[in-house]
Amino acid sequence: LKFLHDSLKDRSEYNVILRPHPFTPLESMLEKSNLRLKPNFAISTKSRFEEDLENSNVLVYVDTTSSIEALMCGVPVIYVDLKEPICPDPLFKLNSLKWTVSDKNALRETIDYISDIGDGAYLKKYNDAMEYLKKYFYPVEEKYLKEFIN
Repeated sequence: LKFLHDSLKDRSEYNVILRPHPFTPLESMLEKSNLRLKPNFAISTKSRFEEDLENSNVLVYVDTTSSIEALMCGVPVIYVDLKEPICPDPLFKLNSLKWTVSDKNALRETIDYISDIGDGAYLKKYNDAMEYLKKYFYPVEEKYLKEFIN
């Protein structure tokens, strides 16, 4: 949260919507970190994650499967590598429609880069990401559902 805030607090052209994990109240995180959100930051009031994605140009994440949902909706993703001993990125092998950053300047530069991607390059990256995701999940078939049916 601090990384994101420090990276984008002075970029008023970006509207940053924060959507914390349902079990992690953002208000307590802000209080513990002594952050005062700048005017270009807001806390999501949408009840469904998909509603936030519909209005998003990019998803910035650390260790969430929301990144997979974003890609499925065609929203590019940026993984913030906090240099943890074990990589928590669920998309650690993906190289298309996903970028990795580890410093504030790189985040700003990457967002700007994504904004300038042409339609053809975007479509290629999107198609490559969808191929990756097809391999990531088993298809919904009876033989796979048996594990979950008593």
